[in-house]
Amino acid sequence: MTIQLSLQGKPFHWDSSSVVIATDATGAGYVDFEGVWDHDQNKYKVRMIPTPASKPGGSNGLKVSARRASPGGGSISNLSEPPSPPSCSSTSSSGCEVGNNIVPAGAGSGIVAQGLAQMFTQLQLNLQGIELSKPALKVLVEEGQEPMLEITMKLKVRSLPPLNMEF
Repeated sequence: MTIQLSLQGKPFHWDSSSVVIATDATGAGYVDFEGVWDHDQNKYKVRMIPTPASKPGGSNGLKVSARRASPGGGSISNLSEPPSPPSCSSTSSSGCEVGNNIVPAGAGSGIVAQGLAQMFTQLQLNLQGIELSKPALKVLVEEGQEPMLEITMKLKVRSLPPLNMEF
């Protein structure tokens, strides 16, 4: 299944079959996935690393890095890892800011990283009066089970939804 998101007004086709939720050697959790951005027709490999709140009561952060996997959306299975992928943080976008829709050559990775970091940290859903916002991501690891991604959101009831609510 492919899910479409928009980055700078151009679709980013996220491939849900590419999602891997895992932990590294230190036990830190991450989520990897791939997608093609229509702006440059390149496939990007994306890694999201949920980061804990820096102070009690603070919100969790999210570090997102992206690298161009191949032109035209080809296979990424034989690529070697780049020395350091461009990345953005939900708390700081230094090095990733782009003020308009003109994408400098080679800047696609930073734009993809920034756009996905913003999408996953500023997501808001309105379910006919019930609002979900401010997602916090965490990779959970339970002994004997595969890691899974937990998404916690704030809930605000502005009005009760109708009894015949449809999705």
